[in-house]
Amino acid sequence: MGKGGELSGGITRVVGRRLDATGRPNSRSDLYNQSGQRIQSRWYDYRGNAIRNRDYRAHHGHPSPHDHPWSGGERREWAPPDWGWN
Repeated sequence: MGKGGELSGGITRVVGRRLDATGRPNSRSDLYNQSGQRIQSRWYDYRGNAIRNRDYRAHHGHPSPHDHPWSGGERREWAPPDWGWN
């Protein structure tokens, strides 16, 4: 899966406090709070490693929504949302 590519691993809905740094290869996980609001999405590469987050709430002075690319297993500084990731 590349930017804007097919999610062959599908989309997982998670209700709770956080998403794992690893998941199903070529998939996305969406985190929802107890009220049913989506608060974060995380995309995984062909090995199942996180490659991008989208936060749907403003926090730490970042706008809503905003993205965080991942590199080397670590979340990087925020960036404006890249709507090619969906």
